[in-house]
Amino acid sequence: MTSVLIAWRRRKTSRELQTEAGSSPSLLLSPSIGQHRFTSDEIKSLTELQGQLRLILFGSDGEPTAGQKDETPASNQYTQDPAKSVQILADICKSDGSISYNDVFNKMRDLIANLGQLGLFGETMTVLQLLTAFCRRQALKEPNSTVDRLNLGPALLSLSCSLSLVGRLNEASAVSEEAVSMLKKLAQQEPEMFNSSFSSALRLHAINIRRVGEHEEEALDLTRQSLAICRKLHRIKPETFEADLARSLRDHSIRLNEAGRSKEAIDAVEESLEIVRSLHAAKPASFEAELAPTLFLYSAWLNVDADRCGEALGVCKQSLKLYRSLYVTRPAMFEADLANVLYHHSAHLTKAESYEKSLNAVEESLRMYFSLHAARPEAFEEDLAKSLGRYSIRLSEAGRHKDALDAAEESLKVHRSIYAAHPTAHEEDLTDALYSHANRLREAGKLTEALDTIEECLKMYRTLYAAQPVVFEADVADALYTYSVWLSEAGRHAEALKAGEDSLTLHRSLYAAQPDAFDKNLADALWNHSNRLREVGRHEEALAATEESLKIYRALHTAQPAAFGENLAGILESYSTRLSEAGQREEALSTIEESQKLYRLLHSTRPTAFQGKLANALNKYSVRLSEVGKHKEALDTVEESLKMYRSLPTARSVTLEGDLADALHNHSIWLSDAGKLKEALDAIEESLKICRSLHSARPTAFEAKLAGTLSTYSNRLSKATRHREALDAIEESVRIYRPLHSARPAAYDVKLANALAIYSSRLRSVGKRSEALDVLDESVKMRWAMWEAKPAAFEAELAKALDTYASALRAAGRVRDALATTEKCLKLRRSLYAAKPATFGAELVSTLKKYSTYLTCVERHQEAREATKEAVSIAERGSASAEPPGINVASA
Repeated sequence: MTSVLIAWRRRKTSRELQTEAGSSPSLLLSPSIGQHRFTSDEIKSLTELQGQLRLILFGSDGEPTAGQKDETPASNQYTQDPAKSVQILADICKSDGSISYNDVFNKMRDLIANLGQLGLFGETMTVLQLLTAFCRRQALKEPNSTVDRLNLGPALLSLSCSLSLVGRLNEASAVSEEAVSMLKKLAQQEPEMFNSSFSSALRLHAINIRRVGEHEEEALDLTRQSLAICRKLHRIKPETFEADLARSLRDHSIRLNEAGRSKEAIDAVEESLEIVRSLHAAKPASFEAELAPTLFLYSAWLNVDADRCGEALGVCKQSLKLYRSLYVTRPAMFEADLANVLYHHSAHLTKAESYEKSLNAVEESLRMYFSLHAARPEAFEEDLAKSLGRYSIRLSEAGRHKDALDAAEESLKVHRSIYAAHPTAHEEDLTDALYSHANRLREAGKLTEALDTIEECLKMYRTLYAAQPVVFEADVADALYTYSVWLSEAGRHAEALKAGEDSLTLHRSLYAAQPDAFDKNLADALWNHSNRLREVGRHEEALAATEESLKIYRALHTAQPAAFGENLAGILESYSTRLSEAGQREEALSTIEESQKLYRLLHSTRPTAFQGKLANALNKYSVRLSEVGKHKEALDTVEESLKMYRSLPTARSVTLEGDLADALHNHSIWLSDAGKLKEALDAIEESLKICRSLHSARPTAFEAKLAGTLSTYSNRLSKATRHREALDAIEESVRIYRPLHSARPAAYDVKLANALAIYSSRLRSVGKRSEALDVLDESVKMRWAMWEAKPAAFEAELAKALDTYASALRAAGRVRDALATTEKCLKLRRSLYAAKPATFGAELVSTLKKYSTYLTCVERHQEAREATKEAVSIAERGSASAEPPGINVASA
C-alpha cells in the first residue's frame, strides 16, 4: 500500500510541476515495455498483448468477462484517479469476511488496472499471481461452476501476458500452455462459451513460444487454429467477434512473415486493417488503440517492398498520429509505444531520404526515453540504452560519425552495466550493442578498435549460437561476414578468407532451410567470398562465386525490380571486373554497361543516394572501354564520373575519397593516351595527394592504392622528362609492393612485376643500365612463373615482357641473349595471333621485325629475310589492328 501512495504522490507532484512550467504531463512506464528485449516482430505485436490483457480482464462489448457480467467499464475508466488503488487495497484486506467472491474478483481486476496506470508493474504481477491462485482455488472448490472456469482461463492468460511483458519468458510460456490445455478441453465440451477464450489462448501461446526461441512452425499452426476459430465465431455473430477476428488476423500475419510468407502476411494484415478501420469509423474512441498498432504493422510489411516504401511511410504517419492522440489521453499506457513508433517513423524517413526529419524523429524518441529513465532508472535503463543505439544509427546515416560513435559508446556503457547485473538475460542485448559499436568505430576510421570489438561480439554470438543454434545462426553468419570485410581492410587476407568461408557455410545452411528468407543473404555472402578469393589470387574460384551470386540476384531482381536494382547493379560491376581479369574483355564491357544503366535508372529516381555509386560505376565503365580500345569514349566517361564526384559534398566518406582518387588516376591515364600530358600530370598529382591522406589515416587499408598511384605518377613524370623524380616515385612504389607481395604472392605478383618493369625503365632513363637489366630480369622471371601456373591468363603479358627484355639485352650488347629471348616471345605471339589475329597481328609484326634485325646481327641472313617476309605478309593482309599495350588502371 505504501508503494501505491508513493507512486501516486510522485505522479501528482510531477504533473503539478510540469503544468506550472507549461509542459506536457510526465510519462510513466508503459506496460508494453518490460525488462526483456523484444525482437522487431515482437515490437509490432506488443500492443496486441496489451489489448489482449485488457480484453481478457475487462471483457468486450460482445462478451463480458465472468464476475462482472453487467458492468463493462469504459476504456478509460482506470485513468481518472489512480489513488483509488489505496481504497481498493483496503477493501480487499478486510478481515471480517464480509467481502464476497465476486467483489474480491472485481476489486483485484480494478487494482491491476490502477497499478498499471501508476507504473507499478512488479506490484501488478503480484496481484495477478494472487488473482490466478484465487481463481484456481475457486475452480477446485466448484469444479462444475461455469463462472469459476470462465474466470480461471482469463486469469491464466492475464498472468502469462504480464510475465511475458517483463521478460519472464519460460514462466509465461508454461502458464499460457496450461491455459491452452485447459481451455481446449472446455471448448470441446462447451464451444459456444469457451471458443473465444481458447482462440485468445492459442494466439498468446504462439507469441510466448516464439519469444522463447524456435517453434516457428508450431507458432504458425497455433495462430492458424486461432484464426479458424475466430472466422467460425465471426460467421455466427459478426458484430460480436469482428474485433477478435481483426486481432487474430494481425497475429497470424506476424507468424506468416516470420515464415517468409510475406505476400500472405500482407494479405492478412490488410484484411485485419479493413475490419479495424470499419470499427474505428463507428467507434473512434473504442478502437483507436486497435487501429494504431494495425497500421504500424502494415507499414512495416509494406516497407520491405521497395516499390511500396512511400506507401509505408504514409501508413506509419497515420499510426504515429493515432499514437500521439492516445498518448495525450493515456500517457502511462502509450508513451513507450509512441517512442517506439517515432523511432520506426525515423527509419521510414531515412529510406525516403528525409534525413533531417528522420533525425528529429529519433531525437524526440530519445528525449522521451531520457524522461522515462529519469523517473524510473531501473525500469528504463535497457530502453534508454537501445534508444541511444538507435540514435547512433541515425547520426551515422547523417554522416555525423563522431557524434554517432559517442552515442554508441554511451549505449554500450549502459548495456555493460545491465549485463553485469543480469548476464544470462542480457547477453544478446550486449552482443548487439557491441556489433553496433564496432560499426561506428570503423566508420570513424578506428579499424583496429573495430576489429577488437567485433571479435568480442563474435565470441558472445558463438556462445549464444551454441545454446540456441536456430535462433542465432543468422546473427553469427552476418557478424562473420562483417568481420571478413574488416579483416580484408586490415590486410589480414588469409583470416578474412576463413571468416568469409565460415559465413558462407552458415548462409548456405540458412538458405537450405528457408530459401525465400535467406536468398539475398546467401548472394551477399557469395559476393564477399568472391572478393576474398580474388585477394589471395584464386581468380577462377572468385569468378565462379560471383556467377553464383549473380544468378540469385537476377532472380530476385526479376521478382522485385525496385527492391533489388541496386544489388544487381553492384554484383554486375563486380562480375565485370572478374571477367576482365579472366581476359574476357568484351563480356566484361557488356556487363558493366548493364550495371551503369541500372545505376543511371536508380540515380534518376534518387539522385542524392546514388550519385557516388553512379560515379564509381562510370569510372569502371571507362576502364572496360579502354580495354577494348575505345579510348575517346573512355576519356569522356571518366570525365562524366569526375564531374559527378566533384559535385558531391566536400565532406566525403573515406570510401568516396578513395573512389575519387581512382577516377583521377584513370583520368590521368586516358589524358596521357590522348597526348594531354600536362593535364595528365595534374590529375595524377591530385589523385596522389588524396591517396597519401588516406594512407596516413589508415596505412594498411590504402598502401596498395598508394603504390599503384605512385607507379602511374612515375610514368607521368617520365613523360615530362622529370626523370629523377620519376625514379624516386617508382622506388617508393616498389618499396611498398615488396612486403605486400611477400605476405600475399598470388595477389601481388602482377602488380609487383609491373612496378619492377617500370622501375627498370626509370633506371635506364638515368643511365643505370646494369641495375635496370637486373630489375627487368626479376620482373620477367615473375611473369614466367605466372604463365607456367596459368598460361591462358598470362600469355600476352609474358610476351610483352619478353619483347621488352630482348630490347634491353640488345642495348646491353647481349645480342645472342636478345635473339634467344625474342624466339621465346615469337612462339607466344604466334599462338596469340592464331587465336585472335585482329588483336595480336600488330604485335607479331613488330616482334618479327626485331627478330629479323637480331638474326642479321648474328649473320643468319636467310632467316632474317624470311622473318621480314612473314611480317610484310601479315601486315598486307590487313589483319593487324594496333591495340596499345596494357595499362595500369585503378579500381578495374
